[in-house]
Amino acid sequence: MASSLFSYLLLSLILISLGLVGVFIRRNLVIMLICIELILNGVTINLLAINKFVANGHALGQVIAIFIIALAAAETTIALALIFLTFRHYKEIDAEKLNELKG
Repeated sequence: MASSLFSYLLLSLILISLGLVGVFIRRNLVIMLICIELILNGVTINLLAINKFVANGHALGQVIAIFIIALAAAETTIALALIFLTFRHYKEIDAEKLNELKG
């Protein structure tokens, strides 16, 4: 199969759509975190595809993609730490049942 810009953009659209649906429908904090990662991966694929087909020869899109991957890793680490602390305190990770997040 020949790679084209449309196929990359379609894959990116599918990942972003699945991530958005998962964030809005699911209430489990871990599933919501995974869906946010899907959104970030879709954006990264979109950025790399546009860099490959539009700005061929320039590495700016690849540098920004590496920055997005590093940012996603940091975001996942902090979010998992917050989810673990929330579970330890409330014994629940369902977002709808966590309506009392006072210090």
